[in-house]
Amino acid sequence: DDDDDDDDDDDDGSDDGPQTISVSISREALDVHATPVLPPEKRAALRTAASRLDSSVADGSDGGMLLRSELEQMRLELEKLRIENRTLRMQAGGEMDDADEEINLNEFLAKLKQMLEMRSAGKFDQELFGAYNAAMVKLSDEHLREMYSSFMLVYVEEADEETLTKLGMPEEPGEAELGFAEMMTIKLGELLDQPRHVRVQAFQAQERKKAEAEKERQAKVAREKEESLAAAENSKANRTISTSLEWLWRALSEEKGEESEVRRFARKAELKLLTLSTADLKSISAYSWQNMSCSGLRPAEMRCLVHALSANNVPKQAEPFLKSLQAKLGRKPPAPAEVAAMCTPPKG
Repeated sequence: DDDDDDDDDDDDGSDDGPQTISVSISREALDVHATPVLPPEKRAALRTAASRLDSSVADGSDGGMLLRSELEQMRLELEKLRIENRTLRMQAGGEMDDADEEINLNEFLAKLKQMLEMRSAGKFDQELFGAYNAAMVKLSDEHLREMYSSFMLVYVEEADEETLTKLGMPEEPGEAELGFAEMMTIKLGELLDQPRHVRVQAFQAQERKKAEAEKERQAKVAREKEESLAAAENSKANRTISTSLEWLWRALSEEKGEESEVRRFARKAELKLLTLSTADLKSISAYSWQNMSCSGLRPAEMRCLVHALSANNVPKQAEPFLKSLQAKLGRKPPAPAEVAAMCTPPKG
């Protein structure tokens, strides 16, 4: 990974590697840090470390490493936050000039101001949240360190007026601002060792993964809705057909009607189920249920059986036969004309 970081040209933007890096704040983090997680006495202990921030973070000195270690201890006291992001509308490019870098910084500061206003109003805007994360990963390494330093100073209540003004924070930050600064200090601290192109690639990979998950979720919702509607239509059709033919099964059980139909009814144990009460159904042995088959049954008969076996208090042993009937009929509901035809008794 270190070799890849040194050579931007060798990077092809694949998902391997960067996909595992968490490079943005999450909605969960935003909620967790509505106010500071650490109590005032622990934040006060960080002030001495913060006084060394400007000189140590940028040059990678031992003091900076010590500070990072102290911040890591703080981070371990907080819940590990996972990434949820919106659509990223930028491409990882080559080197940028100072003017471009300043544009990126100003864009981030503008989104930061909007984020603080959003939190102050007690609202949440998913589109703004995604844009803020996108602007954050676009910051140059130098500006990322600068923002890290600024948020840390705000968090330990050592920021000067210039820093507060630049971040769009009030002269005396409240608990909401301190909680936000706490969250940003943790997140930016995690990103200090990640070059920009790695951050951008990771963010793009996360957005692709999230978009794919959302697409699958929507497809699942649509599929479940379609299946639910089909099930309701099938249930309605089965009830209509069963009500229309209820007299027929009673007549055939009493050996009344067309002789061939009476004989057929008598030799098919499955059809006799249509005249049994719940108590009678429960008296059928598990072995007999196992021998029930769809073979030779007409669509109308199968739909009447599905309706009967879908009622409450039907024995559990009937489930395999019920499922085989449903599989045989399929999920597609019958057309009105088909329902009407099935409501008519067969002619001998």
